[in-house]
Amino acid sequence: MQVVVLASRKGGAGKTTLSSHLAVEAERAGAGRVALADTDPQGGLAAWYNVRAAETPLFVDISKGLGAAIEACRAGGVGLLFVDTPPSVTDTIASVIAYADLVVIPVRPSPNDLRAVGGTV
Repeated sequence: MQVVVLASRKGGAGKTTLSSHLAVEAERAGAGRVALADTDPQGGLAAWYNVRAAETPLFVDISKGLGAAIEACRAGGVGLLFVDTPPSVTDTIASVIAYADLVVIPVRPSPNDLRAVGGTV
């Protein structure tokens, strides 16, 4: 299973939107079972998922920790997991990135977004 984390110190960079769109498109493209996890306390990805009519991609409960959720995904045959992160400098982001096979750092072409990239890296 591949874990893709979307991370940026900057809020409004598009992490939640990209997480949802990439997961839906990965599944539509035949990537197998795809899941989403929301580590942002604001819960934007969870809110998006809860108003969807479609039952896929899967939404992962991380209440027992992201590591446990990742293992449950592996055991359940998930091939690709997208993880949304909070928009700030926190230990949460660092701990989530530790699980990543790939980290995507969304950035808009603005000075504030570009300055945030270095801190995220």
